[in-house]
Amino acid sequence: ASPEQARRLLGHLADPQTFGGAFPLPNATRDDPAFAENVYWRGRIWPNVNHMVWLGLKRYGFHAEASGDHGPEVCTARAARCCK
Repeated sequence: ASPEQARRLLGHLADPQTFGGAFPLPNATRDDPAFAENVYWRGRIWPNVNHMVWLGLKRYGFHAEASGDHGPEVCTARAARCCK
């Protein structure tokens, strides 16, 4: 992705209508009909996907954003709460 595309992604990551929210980064945007179906990869939050996004944020130099909701320890803690 270009640096501009990566910057635009930050807006989607923070938007509660798409990927933001109390449990960020579902695999389908929250406004996509597939999200409501919650069929395996569609709609659920997966720590491995959050980790890949975290790596991408770090790669593009978005260190402050990477230390927020998408860091591996945050995603792992949230996944543990969801799976209890």
